[in-house]
Amino acid sequence: MVQQYDKGINKKFSKVIGRTDKDLFVKPDQQFELGSWISNTICKNTSAQIGFYNPYGIFGDIYSGDITVGDIYRICPFNSFLVCSKLTGRQILEILSQSVTLEKGMLQISGLRVKLSSFTEKEYTIKDKDVRLLDGKPLKLDESYTVGTTEFLASGGDKFKTFTEVSWKKTQIKLRAALTDRIKKEGTIKSKLFY
Repeated sequence: MVQQYDKGINKKFSKVIGRTDKDLFVKPDQQFELGSWISNTICKNTSAQIGFYNPYGIFGDIYSGDITVGDIYRICPFNSFLVCSKLTGRQILEILSQSVTLEKGMLQISGLRVKLSSFTEKEYTIKDKDVRLLDGKPLKLDESYTVGTTEFLASGGDKFKTFTEVSWKKTQIKLRAALTDRIKKEGTIKSKLFY
């Protein structure tokens, strides 16, 4: 019975669902292609302007060639629901400023372009004028923006307490399903930063 079960699991996990044109490595102290793709997928599935994902929530690299169901389970063992809410520009700046201390790695973002203002031995700093939306408009501290992320970050995971200042709408979409469906639909993970 166990052998039959193992056979079924192996068959499921070895199923090819897409491919990538180059190695996609996890680099927690910077924006990296795999993390950017995941945060962009969160945006698409929550209809959000901005997406956030924690880099240490990605548990491995994806190598050039075929991508299987097992690869998605390997890099994403914790299968959080996706959530959405409104945050002010001030809250978003607080989250970004905490992120670039690199205490818990640099949050992977989509929907924003961020210029790091300066760098000391310990951390980067960010000013509000250095954060822009994709249309080039600057982030306005008193305006609200739609943000998508996972239940983990929304609950203050990795010490990001600013996320807990708002109420989040839980979708019925889990992260692994969102990633898998996108690969199946597009056929590949392109090697670029998805803003």
